[in-house]
Amino acid sequence: MARTSDPDDTSRRVASGLRVAALRKATGMTVIDFAVELNAVARQLGLPERWTGPKVSKIETGTQNLIVEDVAVLAAYDPEQRGTFWWAFGRDEPKESKGAKRKRTG
Repeated sequence: MARTSDPDDTSRRVASGLRVAALRKATGMTVIDFAVELNAVARQLGLPERWTGPKVSKIETGTQNLIVEDVAVLAAYDPEQRGTFWWAFGRDEPKESKGAKRKRTG
C-alpha cells in the first residue's frame, strides 16, 4: 500500500520550517553556523547535540519534523522568548477563560 502524507502534517512541517528559517535569517547565520549555535544551547540544556546543517535545511524546507528536543532548544535560543508552544504550533498558548478552573487529578 502506498504511503500518503497528511496535508495537515505537511502544512505544520512547512510552517515550523518557515519559523526556523526566519529565526536563522534574522541572525544572519549560515545553516552550519546556526546548527553550531543550537548545539551549544542543547548542551546547556543537557540535551543531545543533534543539529547539523542538513537537519536545519530539512526543517526549513518542511521535509523534516521538529521533535520535542528541537522545540526546547529553539525556545531557549529565541531572543524574543516566545516559548515552546509558539515554536511547536506557531501561536501563543491559549489562556484559560476568566474564572475557569483547571480540574485536579489524583
